[in-house]
Amino acid sequence: MLSKIKLPIDCFGILVYIIPMKSKIKMSVVDLVILGFLLNEPRNAYALAQLVEKRNLSRLLKISRPVVYKSCRRLNEAKLLKSKTIRDSEAPERVIYSVNSQGKKHFYKLMEYYSSRISSFHFESNSFIWNLYHCEYKEGLKMLKNLQMELTSLLTGMKTHEKEDAVANANFCVRMVVKQYRMILATKVCWINEVIEEYIKQGGTQ
Repeated sequence: MLSKIKLPIDCFGILVYIIPMKSKIKMSVVDLVILGFLLNEPRNAYALAQLVEKRNLSRLLKISRPVVYKSCRRLNEAKLLKSKTIRDSEAPERVIYSVNSQGKKHFYKLMEYYSSRISSFHFESNSFIWNLYHCEYKEGLKMLKNLQMELTSLLTGMKTHEKEDAVANANFCVRMVVKQYRMILATKVCWINEVIEEYIKQGGTQ
């Protein structure tokens, strides 16, 4: 019987044993957020996307609605979630996700990973500052003031958001993330004010 079974042979005529490899799921900030929400209570992808938008996470953590759906599918395919299909006569079919034991382990693995690593962060406006010397004095000053106006507007908006009930009455974790963004924006506003002051003082970038 064994003689009829064709087994893989390498170029030297040696029997090759094929060992199935387990696919490793990559570290993902989105997965961490989704698992965190699902640890609170089971939800479907639509409800998770709504929650992301309601908590303003699409702006703070760059999580979009399509990415939420992809994360749910990825985590489910990786056997980190339990899924249950609910069919209601009046409503369309829904898949409700919850975290299983492996998913909970992965959640704490992600927590440990992101608590001990700081990724490089970039400000797109720095590309403008880097090339400012190509501009005439008045043109450069106008652009700097545009950036000043944008940063000041963002800071004002963040301060307002921080005082809203959704944040002011939120838990410690939510308040600290919003506070972080407000402090970063405040620092950026101080920085651009000093940039403009020095730019005017020396008459440009020279």
